[in-house]
Amino acid sequence: MSGTMTQADLLSPTPIMDAVEHYRGTIVDLEASQVYSWDRFAQAREALAVALRCHGLGSGDRVVMALPNGPLFIAALTAILACDASPLLLHAKTPTSE
Repeated sequence: MSGTMTQADLLSPTPIMDAVEHYRGTIVDLEASQVYSWDRFAQAREALAVALRCHGLGSGDRVVMALPNGPLFIAALTAILACDASPLLLHAKTPTSE
């Protein structure tokens, strides 16, 4: 890849998806004191993407995400991107009224 990036490159989810699909370490949820292997996490992430598609999520749809950092955030973000949808990230403590 050349050093010149286009606007499309800057907006592409490809680097995020490549990173999560090639990750082979563990994911640690400090708050829940859980450790997830890469294969268990990958299965859960794919199951979430399938469920989102079954509920009608598709290309170009926007999804508001207000989750704290942790495995669920990574799984939800990448499952939404796998559906070619657009996650709209909010702080986890954003009031529902907003």
